[in-house]
Amino acid sequence: MKICHTKFDDVSAALNSMKISRIAHAIQSARVEPIATNAAGTQFYAFNNKFWQRVDQADLAKEITRLFMDNGVDFEPRHVTNVISLLRWTSPKLPENTAGKLFFSNGVFDTKLLTLEPHNTTFGNTAILDFDYFETNDFELNWARCPSFAAWLENLASEEQPKEVILAALYMVLFNRYDWQLFLEISGKPNTGKSTFSQICSHLVGAEDWESGDISNLEEPRERALIAGKRLIILPDLQQYRGSARGLCKITGNDAVSINPKYLPQFSQPINAILVITNNIPMIIEDQTGAVDRRRVVISCNKPLRKEEVDTEYFSKIRQELPHITNVIVNSFPDPEVARKLLIQQRDSKIAFEQTYKDDSFWQFCSCLDVLETATGMHIGQDRFPSNNRIEWDPEKFLYHAYTEFLCSQSHKLKEKVGITKFSAYLTKYLKMMNKHFIKKRLSSGNITNLVFNKERQFDLQ
Repeated sequence: MKICHTKFDDVSAALNSMKISRIAHAIQSARVEPIATNAAGTQFYAFNNKFWQRVDQADLAKEITRLFMDNGVDFEPRHVTNVISLLRWTSPKLPENTAGKLFFSNGVFDTKLLTLEPHNTTFGNTAILDFDYFETNDFELNWARCPSFAAWLENLASEEQPKEVILAALYMVLFNRYDWQLFLEISGKPNTGKSTFSQICSHLVGAEDWESGDISNLEEPRERALIAGKRLIILPDLQQYRGSARGLCKITGNDAVSINPKYLPQFSQPINAILVITNNIPMIIEDQTGAVDRRRVVISCNKPLRKEEVDTEYFSKIRQELPHITNVIVNSFPDPEVARKLLIQQRDSKIAFEQTYKDDSFWQFCSCLDVLETATGMHIGQDRFPSNNRIEWDPEKFLYHAYTEFLCSQSHKLKEKVGITKFSAYLTKYLKMMNKHFIKKRLSSGNITNLVFNKERQFDLQ
């Protein structure tokens, strides 16, 4: 703890008084580096002339203990704990005025005024970008000075996925636009640029403001403690996931979630971070509301580099180009709404749907369904269990029977099979995403639909 020596007598007097309120006030006022807490009061920060650096509670306890000992004051562990508890609630909160600001090593860039100003305590940034802002409006010059980034972008882009979409995704990360309620799923073959995307994203938020995790960090209150307060969460190389993704849905929807840090009381707060997921096979989300699909922006990576094209110094080159990469991103979108609309278009694009659902057996089944104008097609049908062999089995008449046989004929594992109780809901969700109008009519003989299973089409999917 850095104490101003001219005020050390005030601290000594407060310690000898053994009044916790006086001790906490004296410590706060005597610090060379101002101390503050986050909004929940669960984490301490000290300003280090550039940003508010996280202060570990154990380190704070050691410093307070040393103050007691250096002043020859008798104390008990509870005195240290009580001082920390009081500092938690009496210290000022971090300012919340970082919107529209980028924090570089050489100053704070105001993206509206296009000016660079010095760092100071009035900004609530908890990290900086570890490079200087390159002050120039020469767009062509910036592109010329980041050739490695330009080559990566060229390899990732396509006619269906233009460069502007990828730049818009990086813009969302750079400016922490969690309020857009979107997340990025970078999906595709190995060695296609997914790791480069993650690396660039981590550099665009600063070393202190991002965290790598897995799906449990989104779902479990204890695991969320790792990502609370971060601006970027990266889930690298996520194994094939199939589930409801409730935590992901809440976090990307800016809802308050329960967080249970070790040794601290449990609390709830939003996690205002951008989520970036990388995987070889897209997630299969079992969510009837469609909330995840409204937020998922898929960036497809399908152009593997040849062995002779792999550059072992590539990431080092990218780091050197960061000042120019940042300038390119900033100047590409004078109007943030343009970036947001590009991401919405990508979310709803054909390439995104194909990438997301190409391995989803239910999507493939729905691709084999023809739609009639009226409910004169196939019945929904029932499942046939060993205890209920009286059920008529007719894939020509019943959709559920056709679906079961489709899974077998396409070599899909039956563990992916959707149960009969969810079958109609899945039809509604998937056909809506395919812009197919689904009609279901109840008759005395069961539910009849406007759907017909096309036997010929299934072979196109092999």
